[in-house]
Amino acid sequence: MNKIFNYKPTINEEIYESELAFPADSFLLTDQYKQYLKFAPYRFPFDKHDDLQPDSLVKWNPNSYHSYMLAADYYFSRQEWAKAILVYEKGLAKEVASVQEREHMEKNLLQCKENVK
Repeated sequence: MNKIFNYKPTINEEIYESELAFPADSFLLTDQYKQYLKFAPYRFPFDKHDDLQPDSLVKWNPNSYHSYMLAADYYFSRQEWAKAILVYEKGLAKEVASVQEREHMEKNLLQCKENVK
């Protein structure tokens, strides 16, 4: 650390200490990471999702409530109530990151159930 903070470069150069470098995380080589990379572009609700395949979202990231929420929202937006109900229920069985997201899924689930009657 002293070397870095006390160093006064005369030109724009990189300081590299190979013995202090961290190796790449082996997770980056796993199938789980490859599946996550497929899922990642759909994480943000304001991005276009014209090519969204809800079943694929869940397949790519099956342990996350977020996959289920996005898939269910897709079905909800297309008024496919029965499909949305199943997916919202599975998503709500997962640990949900925020109260707002849980409330969103619960509200939409109720609306789906009302539309199925």
